[in-house]
Amino acid sequence: MSNRGYKPMFAWVRAIVVVVVAFAVIETLLVLGVVTPVAIHGSSMAPSMLGPHVQVTCPQCDWQFAVGVDQLPAGRPMVCSDCQQAFDNRGDLELHPGERVWVNRLAKPGRWGVVVFRCPGRASDLCVKRVIGLPGEHVDFDRGDLLIDGNVYRKSLEEQRRMRQLVHRERDAASQWSTAGAGWKRIDDRWQHTGDDAWPLRFVLEGRAKYDELGYNQNVTRATNAITDVTLSFDLELSRGATTRCSALFGDGVGTQTAELARSGHVEWSLFDRQVLLAVDGEVLGVSRWMQPWPNAPELEIAAAGDAKITNLSVYRDAYYHTRPMDHWPAAGVTLGSDELFVVGDNVAISNDSRTWPWRGLRRDLVLGVPIRRE
Repeated sequence: MSNRGYKPMFAWVRAIVVVVVAFAVIETLLVLGVVTPVAIHGSSMAPSMLGPHVQVTCPQCDWQFAVGVDQLPAGRPMVCSDCQQAFDNRGDLELHPGERVWVNRLAKPGRWGVVVFRCPGRASDLCVKRVIGLPGEHVDFDRGDLLIDGNVYRKSLEEQRRMRQLVHRERDAASQWSTAGAGWKRIDDRWQHTGDDAWPLRFVLEGRAKYDELGYNQNVTRATNAITDVTLSFDLELSRGATTRCSALFGDGVGTQTAELARSGHVEWSLFDRQVLLAVDGEVLGVSRWMQPWPNAPELEIAAAGDAKITNLSVYRDAYYHTRPMDHWPAAGVTLGSDELFVVGDNVAISNDSRTWPWRGLRRDLVLGVPIRRE
């Protein structure tokens, strides 16, 4: 038999050896306590990490979204997290257990990283939150933005991707972009533009989508906050010589923020943290800062000159950081000790964290490690 005939056998043997070694390494790490399995039980880290929940499908737009079992509404309809329509869901809902993760006890957490720690005051319980403040820093909030040492913390593109929450994904069953011009047409799963007319595609945040609400929280009654920090994300295909322009219309003296594009690729245009960031295929092409918070939720527009195709059109919002009356938040904010972290759950509206604890900061000696999703 030629050597060529042995190659498939060698490939199988190599694959089996890799799997055996991987299991051996994981088993060793478990025995040593370096990696620990943990199940998510609550709703404070939704939508990034889910506790026990049900999966709901909106009958109006076929949008599927999760609702925490502790957030199921009693005696009233649910509201779709995309089309914002209310509907009764009286059928049997399948319960999904909380997400299970490994905890890497050797990893060191940084800002925007998620940590597992012994709950302050309840050392026998484990909590999961996200780090937003580091030792020695002064932490405060202003209209949804995080302030570190008195300055707005402006996230990088990678950090924005980690924190953004989906508001709407354009699709046939729920198209929320509209146009009054003849240049744009919706064909199958894309918007297509021909000609040089200046009529834009337009998206307006409406109803509950204008506020910091999650579809996951169907049983929360609270004062909401208007969303101003949004991101446009889409795949763009331009013919030669064609251009596009993304715009956010604020009014109230702020006027219009715009970005011009003459390049195909995956476009991300964000207005997070009082800055305007434009990236194509992960390459940041421009960043400009704004000194004041955006005054209101913007109307979004995409205009084109020439032939253009847009697919995978999505709108995201930033996490809105705020405090509640129950938090007894000091007017001057909080200064962390030299061994403390400031942690907040991604489900800001219901999370019990450094905003609510009387001791505020999380001691680093309570941190067990960083969660790793189990595949």
